[in-house]
Amino acid sequence: SDLVGRDLGMAREDATDWIADRIGMAAPPRPIRQPSTRGATAANDPAEPPTTLATAPPLESDPDDKAGLAPNRADEAAARAARIWGSARPAPEDHPYLVAKRATPLALRMDAGRRLVVPLQDIDGRIHSIETIAPDGAKRFLAGGAKKGHFAVVGAEPVPLPEPTCPVLICEGWATGASLHIATGHTVIAAMDAGNLMPVAEALRARFPDADLVLVADNDAKPDRDGNPGVDAARKVALAVDGRLAVPERPGDANDLFCAEGLDAVSALVAGAARIPPPPPTYPAPVLSPDEARVRLAEAIDGFMAAIPDYWAAVEAAQEEAKSADAGRDPLDFNLVARAALPPLLGLPVDVGLGKTSSARAAIA
Repeated sequence: SDLVGRDLGMAREDATDWIADRIGMAAPPRPIRQPSTRGATAANDPAEPPTTLATAPPLESDPDDKAGLAPNRADEAAARAARIWGSARPAPEDHPYLVAKRATPLALRMDAGRRLVVPLQDIDGRIHSIETIAPDGAKRFLAGGAKKGHFAVVGAEPVPLPEPTCPVLICEGWATGASLHIATGHTVIAAMDAGNLMPVAEALRARFPDADLVLVADNDAKPDRDGNPGVDAARKVALAVDGRLAVPERPGDANDLFCAEGLDAVSALVAGAARIPPPPPTYPAPVLSPDEARVRLAEAIDGFMAAIPDYWAAVEAAQEEAKSADAGRDPLDFNLVARAALPPLLGLPVDVGLGKTSSARAAIA
């Protein structure tokens, strides 16, 4: 009976995998078989069909949390993502989410549950995970899938990225990328969220060192919010990868701008992208000419050198006083030196390039 039970269990799992692939859903994880697991409750992935028996821990909700996961977990999720993408059909023009965002499918697919399927790939075109978007806009990532450093290429099937011949626009969400692609025709990379902008941009810069990377920020300004996480993240990334930055003037993203003002407004946003200027110097502008500064430098060094003999004379006097039997102090006590006199300080408030270091070094030596 145990043998028959095992065979039936394996057959049920094989059938479940086959059905899942056919309807465009990820197969549930295979349970770990142990003799003492009869009557155990199912541990189900929220995005996948329930299992009748499972003793393995539930799938993690954070797709990038690798702690405690089996070494091949990300590979298994990547295989599931590829199956889901392969079994999905082209998304229709009238999908509610696309209609709400005024977007076309742009190579997206749809599963049997009418959820849009967004593949997340690497630069070499390998699918690592997927994002699903329900008709009402609810978004979910495939449990266990690796999101960090992976992205969606808006308007293209998952293939290796060619050497870019035009600006590469990097944004957060797919709908934002769709508006950018429709308005400009440029290659658009959707990193999925602000936290993934940096690893995606760094991967692109490493592969394409001469590419014109443009970070298109989400303007997350709100009356009750002190910071602006979307702009802050995009600005940081643009500085890190020597890219240009574009920020919508009003709160919202490029899709909001597209829906409110149309295609030309989005085109103008991208055309106005610019590199971030270097921060202003933290030191004041010079007030002395080079000759005046050199005179001031010489005076400062002379004053410092003149103060040194007086300092050591005061220290030696304090040590001699401590040698007296009535003093009751140790001549080598450091506190004596500190009380005797403050050591001279050399401060040289003049501009760079006037020889401060070499002049001071020569005088002290």
